[in-house]
Amino acid sequence: MSEGNEGSGFRVEVMVEAPRDVVVRALSDPAEIRRWFGWDYEGIADEIRYIFVDHATPGELGGNWTLAMDNGHTIELVTDGPRTIVRVFQPGPLADASWDDVYDEQVQGWHVFVQQLKHYLERHADEDRRTLYIEGTAPAATVVAALDAEFGGLPQFVGRHQWITPISRYGNGLISILATAPLASDAPDRMQVTVTTYGLSDAAFAEARADWETRWSILAQDPKITP
Repeated sequence: MSEGNEGSGFRVEVMVEAPRDVVVRALSDPAEIRRWFGWDYEGIADEIRYIFVDHATPGELGGNWTLAMDNGHTIELVTDGPRTIVRVFQPGPLADASWDDVYDEQVQGWHVFVQQLKHYLERHADEDRRTLYIEGTAPAATVVAALDAEFGGLPQFVGRHQWITPISRYGNGLISILATAPLASDAPDRMQVTVTTYGLSDAAFAEARADWETRWSILAQDPKITP
C-alpha cells in the first residue's frame, strides 16, 4: 500500500466466464500467469515466481480457493455456477471513499491485473501474449479521448483513474490506461498505458510498436515504451 493508506483494507473483484479450476491454474502456473499478469520486461518471470509462488500460500476460506500473499493481500475464488468471482482483498477498515476513486498504486494495479486475467481467460485461453508498456506525462482526459476516438470499443472497466477496453486490433487485444490524476483531468500528470496483443508476427508487433512511438510522442512528454 502507498503511504497514507497503511492499515486500510481494500477489495477488488471481477466476474470471469470460466470455471474455478481453470482460474486456479491461471493463478498457480507461472507459465499461465505470464499470459496475463503485468507486462513484458526483463525480470517478469522472476517477479511472478516471487509474488505467486515463493511468497504466497494456497488454501481455502469457507470452501473458496485462496492464495494468501506475504504482503497481506489475498486472492479468493468464489464459484458462481459456470463462472468464477475473482476477489483480491486486504483485511482492514475500508476508506470512506470507494477504492475505485482512491489512487493507491497497488490497489489500482490489481484492478488492471484482474481485468487482464478476465480478458485472457474469456478471449485468449492458452494463447501467449506480447505487450507494450507505455509511460509518460500527459493530460489524462486528452489521452482517453484520443485513444477512444482511434480504437473505440466498449470499455471492460472504467474507474476514476482507469480505462480498460478490448479492441479489435492486435489480435483482439486490450488497452489499459492508468492515470495518477483522475481521468477527467486536463492537467499533465503521470500516465501508464499497457497494450496487450495476441498472435502478431514479429513484423506486425514491430509495426505496432512504431505506431505507438509516433502516437505517444504526440500525446505525452518524456515518452517511454517497454520493450
